Amino acid sequence: MASNSRKRKPLTLEEKVKVIRLNEKRDSSRKLALQFEVGKTQINSIMKCKNEIIRQWENGADCNRKIVKVRTCLYPDLNQVVYEWFCVARSKNILISGKLIQEKAIILSV
Repeated sequence: MASNSRKRKPLTLEEKVKVIRLNEKRDSSRKLALQFEVGKTQINSIMKCKNEIIRQWENGADCNRKIVKVRTCLYPDLNQVVYEWFCVARSKNILISGKLIQEKAIILSV
């Protein structure tokens, strides 16, 4: 039984900008998906985030970079405190696991 599903092909920042430019010239999502060998949904996702992609392009981000998603932190103050604790603990050669960082974050958040 053959499967017609394809793996998601990551596009570089430069390719995403090309997709945006072509879409602005009224090329259809289906036509762009065939041209770049990706799914129609991926083209639509690029168009949904086009402002962020263009901003990164204009700010001189690496053109060959394939991941554009910017991750934000819900609690930047807590993140900073945990990071400072982490740096101090590592300077004292304390072994730190992900579980220990999570526990410390819970303690510091109270």
